[in-house]
Amino acid sequence: MATPSDVDVSRFIARLEAITSVANVNSITQAEQEFVAQAKKFRGLLTVSNAFRSFFIETVDLLNETWGPTIQAAQLPLEWHTLHTWLLPRLAYNFRWLCGAEQQAFAGYPYPAFAQVRNIFDSAVITSAVLQKVASFQDAEGLLPGVPVDPGAVRKKRVATERIIFDLMMGKGSGLSVLALRELAAVDRMFDWETHGQRLSGTESMGWLQRKEPLHFLPKYDDSSFAPFMNRYLETMWMVHRLLPFMRPPSSGLPSDWRDKWLVLDESLQTCAFSLTAQFGKPVGQAIVEFVKAKFPFDASSIITP
Repeated sequence: MATPSDVDVSRFIARLEAITSVANVNSITQAEQEFVAQAKKFRGLLTVSNAFRSFFIETVDLLNETWGPTIQAAQLPLEWHTLHTWLLPRLAYNFRWLCGAEQQAFAGYPYPAFAQVRNIFDSAVITSAVLQKVASFQDAEGLLPGVPVDPGAVRKKRVATERIIFDLMMGKGSGLSVLALRELAAVDRMFDWETHGQRLSGTESMGWLQRKEPLHFLPKYDDSSFAPFMNRYLETMWMVHRLLPFMRPPSSGLPSDWRDKWLVLDESLQTCAFSLTAQFGKPVGQAIVEFVKAKFPFDASSIITP
């Protein structure tokens, strides 16, 4: 295929600009700005999120500046290095996806952000399971050491491992209470509804379907669509927060101020999760607290053990 000339590119752009209404494009920006102005009323959400993001960056700085040199000098086992190497990118992805989900939700797209949180939620569950030796990270990735790469076999093994992990972490084999299992199943269904078919997004069209209002194409703030994102976002943030201590190598010291900050955030995120039960009587808050404490049973001093 021939490379377009500068003239061709200019014509390409000119034709598109000729059919573009700047007013229409600006209406999207205006709707997003109006949405975020209303969503910012959740000061607690923003405060917790900012504290988590600040602490995550502080932890990465500690890893790079203090813990990193210790890792090189400690001659840790190869098994520790391989698991640590697997863990760090996952935490980086979790962090970026959480930041991206918040940006998306506050711009006026809470249900797409909600679907994005599902990916982080599942990733955190798998990471916690591997750290507790429910499965190896090789199995979680579908890796078949010593065998020629077969994408189909890799996928089959990964899917089979994930089924085992999710059963033991939040299914019938988990040992969680009946209430927790019921509520976690409901959370999973809601994630599925939006991820597969945008069924939660579809509720925003009910007024139009009932001929009560026009069909809305632009962001329009509503508590009922923002709340599901906010709740699952904070709960998933708590899960990721409980994985952060594993950045530290066992040979490195644990600064007391880092431990104190970790605990403040942990207690705050637990309070956010339980508020659904404490303030609104919804059992999902109690279920999430039970789940995170049982299946992310870590504290500030937790470390990887090969």
